[in-house]
Amino acid sequence: MKLDWPRCGKVLGPRKPRCTGARVGDASYCWAHLEPGPREDAVAELKPGGDLDLRGTEVAPDLLAEILDGLRADDGKIRIGEARCQQAVFAGHVIFTKMAVGQGASFNAASFPAGVTFTAAKFVGDADFSAAAFGGDSLFAGIEFKSTASFIGAQFDRLRLSRVTAAGASFEDAHVAGEFAMDPACAISTLTLNGVRATGPVDVRARVADLACRNAEFTERARFRLTGTRLWLADTVFAQPATVESAADLVAVRTLQGVDAEHLTLANVDLSRCLISGLLRPEELRIEGRCVFASTPRGWRLRYGCLPWHWTDRDTLYEERLWRARYQVPRLGWSLPDDPDADPSEAGDEAELDAARLAVLYRQLRRAVEDARNEPGAADLYYGEMEMRRLSTRRWDERILLTAYWLVSGYGLRGSRAMLMLVALLVVAAEVLQRAGFPGSPHGYMDYLLYASASALSLDLTGHLPSTLTDWGQVVRMILRVAGPVLLGLGALAVRGRVKR
Repeated sequence: MKLDWPRCGKVLGPRKPRCTGARVGDASYCWAHLEPGPREDAVAELKPGGDLDLRGTEVAPDLLAEILDGLRADDGKIRIGEARCQQAVFAGHVIFTKMAVGQGASFNAASFPAGVTFTAAKFVGDADFSAAAFGGDSLFAGIEFKSTASFIGAQFDRLRLSRVTAAGASFEDAHVAGEFAMDPACAISTLTLNGVRATGPVDVRARVADLACRNAEFTERARFRLTGTRLWLADTVFAQPATVESAADLVAVRTLQGVDAEHLTLANVDLSRCLISGLLRPEELRIEGRCVFASTPRGWRLRYGCLPWHWTDRDTLYEERLWRARYQVPRLGWSLPDDPDADPSEAGDEAELDAARLAVLYRQLRRAVEDARNEPGAADLYYGEMEMRRLSTRRWDERILLTAYWLVSGYGLRGSRAMLMLVALLVVAAEVLQRAGFPGSPHGYMDYLLYASASALSLDLTGHLPSTLTDWGQVVRMILRVAGPVLLGLGALAVRGRVKR
């Protein structure tokens, strides 16, 4: 890294000819190489609210304490204007406490071999810890980042964040060798974990508005217990069991593309705007608790300009909404609301979706819902699978069969539709029986309706009707004997699918 500051004039030896530390004021040396007398004079010139310049300096614990005391105000707080600590090396376990930095703070490429503790600190400007190396335990507790905190490319042995608030925090391409933990008192508007490599256990429990985690790798167990978060999780590897769950307000998962679902569990999350296509092994995904999917459009509409139309209420995949809005019937309620906060990259492969692929996706995800013993949810996904099969098949005979199955009983999932079809069948059958089902003079319509109902239930009921049927009567009776039990069975099957656990 290029050194853009006046360097210390101390010559250290042949292997390291010159110290990289920044000069102190008009002196020729850095803080580490000032003689005791000039160092005391330099410390005496420090005032609360002044700048801290330790660029490229090797800082011993006693030297750091001496400098910070010179910046300490009467209220006991260390007040710093701008902290410039790029490439500084802090010996021993460093503690920064009761500190307020009024401007920016840069610890870019700094080194903390024995770890660091930041407590009760406030950073008004940006705080840059990118490419820094943190050995031992690193603790950030009771820290307020008014702007953003950048840990891009940082290296940690162990990292814990407690009671940290920030407008934004980025750990992009960071590496955490040991435990990585955030407690529930942390509140961060935007948390970026893109490219993170964590080889120890991860426990992130925080209130985060937006969390992006792409191309990350978690070697040990990982748990994300979040509140009110929009989560972009893509192309991430979980080598051990990982859980994403909601602590209070539902976590809105926006994408799972490229994630291997073998070790992933989702608990009490919102999937209504989540792109699941591209999820690897979706049948292995574990779905627990109350997970919310997208829904069909509400209310009545006119189809073909004259036909009243109402979509069956069911859970759907967000991909089906995208596909229908783009290629099918946006005028019938499938258009998507504008989302000004959406991540442009979440569009993913939606343009490549078609009904056949959606059918496969529904079928794979249905297994995950069934494993969670959520039969009603699995029934909705089966309905979506059958809808996509019906709309994607190119065989006319299969298309007719699936359409009839849909009209008659909603693929065996809509008991009310099967019962309405049964009632309609009985009414029509009674009308045919009255007109041409029996020889001789007609009787009352109720007699024929009772006879049709008994035939549908395979009961022997004639009343005062003739025992002899005409040819048309025989045909009607055979149809009732077959169609009646089938429709009743479909109705019972639909009820079972809704109440089974």
